[in-house]
Order: sequence, then structure tokens, then C-alpha cells
Amino acid sequence: MLKKVTKIAMSLALSALMLVGCKADDDIIITSFSLDGAEYVCFEPTQTIKVGYNKQRISKIEVTQSPEGWTVTNRDNKYLEITAPNTTHTDIETIEVKGISPEGNSNSDKLKVQVLAADNLSTKGVANCYIAPTEGRLAFDGTAVAGSNKALDFTSAELLWCAPEGCVYSVQVLNGKVSFSTSATSGNAVIAVRDAKKNILWSWHIWVADYNPEENIIDGMMSRNLGASDQVGDTESSAWAASGLYYQWGRKDPFVGGKSYMSTVNQNMYNADGEWVGVKYLKTGKTYGTVDYAIKNPLTLLYGIESTDYDWHFAKRDNTLWSATTKSMYDPCPAGWRVAAESAFAGISMESVEGEYLRGWEVRMADTVSYFAAAGRRSFVSGELTNVDVTGYLPVGFVWSASAKATKAAALEFTPTTLAMGEIYRANACPVRCCKIQ
Repeated sequence: MLKKVTKIAMSLALSALMLVGCKADDDIIITSFSLDGAEYVCFEPTQTIKVGYNKQRISKIEVTQSPEGWTVTNRDNKYLEITAPNTTHTDIETIEVKGISPEGNSNSDKLKVQVLAADNLSTKGVANCYIAPTEGRLAFDGTAVAGSNKALDFTSAELLWCAPEGCVYSVQVLNGKVSFSTSATSGNAVIAVRDAKKNILWSWHIWVADYNPEENIIDGMMSRNLGASDQVGDTESSAWAASGLYYQWGRKDPFVGGKSYMSTVNQNMYNADGEWVGVKYLKTGKTYGTVDYAIKNPLTLLYGIESTDYDWHFAKRDNTLWSATTKSMYDPCPAGWRVAAESAFAGISMESVEGEYLRGWEVRMADTVSYFAAAGRRSFVSGELTNVDVTGYLPVGFVWSASAKATKAAALEFTPTTLAMGEIYRANACPVRCCKIQ
């Protein structure tokens, strides 16, 4: 199991100022040398990775420390070529490189490396979401899209965001596979692949959780919302963890909720460099309200307008983006699961609730109680979180179904006094409950 790396993708810039005698300020000689990228890189056995570096007034570069079995070569003073040994697992080790100036001054930088073969999540099936255990090295097929026969011709992979920080890190590419590491903390992330022009070709939700949905199927559905790290609501923190992620109807990519339960301030999201990134909001239109734009911009929530009946999709309404009968190309659930149809909620009503309204309802389904968190939604006219912080009222809840209606889509709606299926605008972003494919 991969050891925890305490700081991921931190800046490694090291610089030095050397004064020659007592020269004036404009005669100060500046030299610097630093490796380019994260301080930790994970390798597959025998994998070769190029690591660039930045240098100023450096005439010579030396590898001063290299672990046994590793090959580190300086290629034309442009980059390091690092090859891992042929083994399935090593401890985290250190490579140290020194840049030397013409005057003999030097700057050094270090890179931590490890060989760790990744478990391929795609062997269980290709999907837009992969459940990844904590503290592991995982991979998936970056060329394959569920429901499509066309292979993606990508050149790079990138962590677009993770929440909390560091729950997913060290994203790399080898032979068409995208690999990554997970920390000991549950969370969510989105990884994208790009073409040579840096356009996003596709993206996947990584659900970091020590959770096997097959072990607790309730009336054919998962016991928790997609992206949730808990499935009970006995406290505010557990209700927040049970809320999961938010999806616009027909889109595969998730949006985060609030920082805490009943908060309308977005949960913090971080990229591979540890920099804060946020949800973007954009009014749908002829240019933006398309499936192609949504694929290329998974961080952008497209809110609706009256002329589209508040659908994020601007052109003619597409009822096939999600399906109540089959798993569509844009279904956000893991392999073997799809967004639940309206019929899956048929037995849920006020007559099936257990106990009092506890930041949502506990509902008896078959012989088991399932909790539905009152997680609110992201507004169809602004994209912002709503129905979670209403003065004088308790939060309300929504759970999408895959069933399209004339201008809206069916969703489970609940308040402190009601629980029933309803119809809401498709530009809303709501939680999802996945249903087992029979």
C-alpha cells in the first residue's frame, strides 16, 4: 500500500543569489536550478518518465543521488529520463540533482519516486465513474468511453479538481492507461484527458471511498447518493457526507456541494498544483448549451433560460442523454449501475418514512431503511446552491431519476412534510441514486 505523501504537487523552485565582490545591484549574478513538476512521481515497473527542469546560468547538471536499480540520465541538458526497475513495489526513494554555475556555485533539488503497479479499474467495466479505494494506486483505460466504439486519441491526463485536497494525486499516463494515487481520505475528483491542442476530450469522476455498493443493495439501488462518503444523517456532518455530488440532468460530470451542511458556499476544490479551483457558471446559449461544450468544460454549470424551458441544453431537447431503460453514454454511474428510473422510486411515499425528519427522510424500502439527505440543489437560473439555507425552514431534498418528461425530468422531492415524485427543470443540479443493472 502506498505510503502517504504529505504534500503533493508543491512548488520546488530553488534559487540562489551570488554576489561577486562588492558589485552594484545591476551586476548581481543570479543562478537557479529546479526540477519541473511534483515532488513525487509514481512509476509502473520499467516505466520511463521524462522530468523537465528549469535553470538559469547553469552550465553543468549532475545526478548526485540515485536509488539502486533506477536509471537517471540527463538528456542534452534539457530533461531527465528516469527509468524504474523491474519490480512491482518499492518504498518511496529519493533522486537528487544538482545544477552547477560557471562560477562553481550550485543549486540542488530532489524528487521522490516509487514503483507501484496500479490496479486497473476498467477490468470491471468502462464507465464515467470509477470507485477507487483509499490509499491505493489505481488506473483506468483512458482511450475508452462507455457506449462509444471510437477510441480517444489523447496525449495527456490531468487532475481537474479534487475535494478534499490531495485525495487524488500523481496522475500519469502509460500505454493508454491513466493512473493515479489516492490518499487515506475519502473524497471525489475529476480527471480529464486532453489532445495535442490541450482540448479536453473526456473526463471521469473518481469516487474515493472504501465502499462496495454490491454489499448493500436496497430495492435495486445503492444505499447512498453518488459521490457520498456516508449513508446516514444522524448528525449535520454525516448528513453533509451523505449528500454526495450534484448533476445536471443528462450530464456525466459532477459538481460539489457546500462546505458544510446547510452552507451555500461551495466546497473547496484543488487542482494538481494544490491551487484552488471553483465551479463556473454560464448561461446556456447557442454556442454554450451543447453536449460538446459540456464535455469540454466539465467545471462549468450551464444554467437555463426561459426559451429553453430552463434546460441547460439549448437546442432541441434531448431525452436520450440519460435513459430509464439502458445505460447511456452520459450516464454518471459506475459500471454495472445507471441512474435510477422513476419507477425505482414507486414505493416511496410519506407512508414509507421512518421516524422524524432528520435532515432528510429515512425510508423503508423492502426490509431495509435507506436515508435520503435533504441536500437541496443547484439552481436552474443561477447554478448556485439553494434550498439548503432557507431562513426559518429546514432544507429540502431532490434526487434525480433518468426519466424524461415533456420539458422537465422526474425527481424525488421531499420536505419536512412531503415525500413524492415530481418534475423539475433539467438545468437544476441534484444528487443521483444509482440503480443496479439487471
